[in-house]
Amino acid sequence: MRAIARGVIKLLHQLYIHGKWVSGTRGLTKPVTNPANEQIVAEVAQAQAEDVEAAVNSANLGFKIWRSVSPWERSKILNRVAYLIEVPADVINGVKKFVIDKVMESGGKVCPPTIVGVGIGGTSDLCTKIAKLAASRPLGSVCDDPEGAKLEKELSEAINSLGIGAQGLGGNSTAFAVHVETAATHITMNPVAVNIMCNSARRAQARFTTNGVEYGF
Repeated sequence: MRAIARGVIKLLHQLYIHGKWVSGTRGLTKPVTNPANEQIVAEVAQAQAEDVEAAVNSANLGFKIWRSVSPWERSKILNRVAYLIEVPADVINGVKKFVIDKVMESGGKVCPPTIVGVGIGGTSDLCTKIAKLAASRPLGSVCDDPEGAKLEKELSEAINSLGIGAQGLGGNSTAFAVHVETAATHITMNPVAVNIMCNSARRAQARFTTNGVEYGF
């Protein structure tokens, strides 16, 4: 969408309004200067009052739809957008390294095979919470986020190739599964938390009714 001609970047001379590129009402452009030497380095479309009004009207229409979306669904949508933004590959590699390092540090002390819960995103407290929720998810369940589901598979394969094995005695059964949960976060921060559930973890539930308490699993 851009080319360099005579040292000046020619950006697409259109405005992005209501989900599509449109020409400005007057077709004007505006130079962008380098503050260090005041040389023109790019030219961009210059919006007019009519263009701003169209963008605001579009935003108002979008808000009417967005406000009806639950906070949980919003977080999943925003998190998906974050994954689609071009981020250096070492961010995901850094997440993988952190998780694998924690599993290696734990070794056989956590009674493997384990369920490894991984929380990614949100704030530090939320990240810790969703890591615990991930670890307590039923076996066989998959992360709702496609990128999270992909990461689950990759981490499971990597962790089970470490050779820690059941009770730390070696083998390829270090983890029953790796469960990942994600939350929306700012692109400049990406907290990660790991919660390792030992193989003796038990699940139970209780239902309180007017007739008393019913227990189940």
